[in-house]
Amino acid sequence: DVVPLSCPIVDKCGVQHYEIRIKRGLNIQIPVQIMNKNPDMWRNDAKECRPDRWLVPPEGAKTILGVWGNQITFLGGSHLCIDYRFALTE
Repeated sequence: DVVPLSCPIVDKCGVQHYEIRIKRGLNIQIPVQIMNKNPDMWRNDAKECRPDRWLVPPEGAKTILGVWGNQITFLGGSHLCIDYRFALTE
């Protein structure tokens, strides 16, 4: 299977890749904390606590399923953060 990349990456041989091939059984870790502080995604104030970021989701996010389909901060399903409503209220 393949995982498409939003931005190409360059390997140590200088070859650009637009997707990553994965094999069955491979464990994939998603660095949630790093993604939530990425200035490419959250602008220059990515490391500041700004709960208002979540008040108005981007237009494209409305078509993604889940509590907060456009991000994984609060996860979802059986792993849903039990304090996500509290965090938004704060």
